[in-house]
Amino acid sequence: MKRLALKILYFTLEYLGIIEVIFQIKSSNILVGIFLNYLFGKKPLKLVSGQLVDRNRMEFSIQRFIEKNVDIPIYVANLILPSEMFVNKVITIPAVARNKIESVVVSTIESIGIFDISSLRYSYKIVGHYRVKDRAFFKVLISAIKVSLLSEYVGYFRNLGISLVRITSATVSNVNIFLGISSVGAIAIAVNKQDEILISILSGNNILKFEITEISDRNVLENYIVSFISDFVKERSMFLEKVLLFYFEPDFVERVFDRVNIITISGEMLPEFSWLNENFFYLDIISSSRGWHFIINILPKKDFLTTVSEMVLFRTSFILTLLVILGVVFVASTRNEVERYNTIKKGIEEKITVASPEVERYIRVIEIKRKMEEYEKSISSFYNKFANKQRYFYTLYEIFTALDENTWLKSVEVLPKVIKVKGFSENSESFHNTIKKISKVQRISNIEILSLHEISYEGKKVLRFELGIGL
Repeated sequence: MKRLALKILYFTLEYLGIIEVIFQIKSSNILVGIFLNYLFGKKPLKLVSGQLVDRNRMEFSIQRFIEKNVDIPIYVANLILPSEMFVNKVITIPAVARNKIESVVVSTIESIGIFDISSLRYSYKIVGHYRVKDRAFFKVLISAIKVSLLSEYVGYFRNLGISLVRITSATVSNVNIFLGISSVGAIAIAVNKQDEILISILSGNNILKFEITEISDRNVLENYIVSFISDFVKERSMFLEKVLLFYFEPDFVERVFDRVNIITISGEMLPEFSWLNENFFYLDIISSSRGWHFIINILPKKDFLTTVSEMVLFRTSFILTLLVILGVVFVASTRNEVERYNTIKKGIEEKITVASPEVERYIRVIEIKRKMEEYEKSISSFYNKFANKQRYFYTLYEIFTALDENTWLKSVEVLPKVIKVKGFSENSESFHNTIKKISKVQRISNIEILSLHEISYEGKKVLRFELGIGL
């Protein structure tokens, strides 16, 4: 019974996203990271590594590893596969061709000529954008894998009762660690992963430039990194603050520094990245757990949507169940108060002659509360009449200032949303000048001529007008 309760608990935690499990198949090794998701981030609960006992019986190996090293049942997981299983390529396309990315990606994969496009499962993501003069470009990362390989791994985990939410290449996970680094300008980052070199230039959450290479010769690699940085400096006007090189020899760092003339330091020397030295073996897992900024999910949409739908339904039912439980608790805890209120209400409605002291106190409280509400309304109404007096004062002042020298006013009536003005103008030119100046007052919305007549005034013909000035 206790074991069943624990299974239900872990099932609930995983489907609610409180516990996150990430597997990585890496050559003959298998790694797993278990993370606790909480309000302010993620905490690694467990990082475990082991050997794949029999790659020909992968499902058996994974099951043995889980039984031996993981003390919680696993129902939902993410999977990171080795880079060599994928075709990872970064392409540059004009921003105007954004609606044609799919066709460009397909053409790029077909041009490689290794596999037939129908035998591949591929995905892509815009990972950065930049401008050269007046033209905008996108950086697009393509990741593709053989359908047969993908299906095998999905099947292994499915047979173990584990639903996969995400499958991605180890190549694309590491940039998550560095996104969001606070800097004055841009930062160049190179990570030496032995089997491949990942190099990128970041500015906050924007990836300005990104390349992947498998150069093993150190001299060639040095030239490549220097050229990568120098080209960026030439093309952009953005300040490149520093260069971080992770897991490169000190003399390599020194030579790059001498050639690019930009602050170049070993990334592992920085305090905020010191933990990478201790967990380099789990670098892909840790970086994958840090968010969805740079993840390219290769999992077929059907499988992904099925798992996500199950999780959404579970979370929704969990919330509804929790609300029902809270409602029952609330009703149970307030039952006596409700009965008491009903008794008092019944006594009031029946207009009993001799009321109990409790009913009389309740009636007095209700009456006092009603009077207080009436007083509050009266006070609010009184103050509301004068709430905009300063606005009216400035508006009237600007209206009076706007009068033409041959126009004078007879009366002014201030209403909540309109000011009515009556007056005289010696001629139409003076009247139009007055209208024109009043219309420039910032605090009014419109001017309406309510009446305009020519009359005799002290032996002269003048215009009598009435205006409605909206506020």
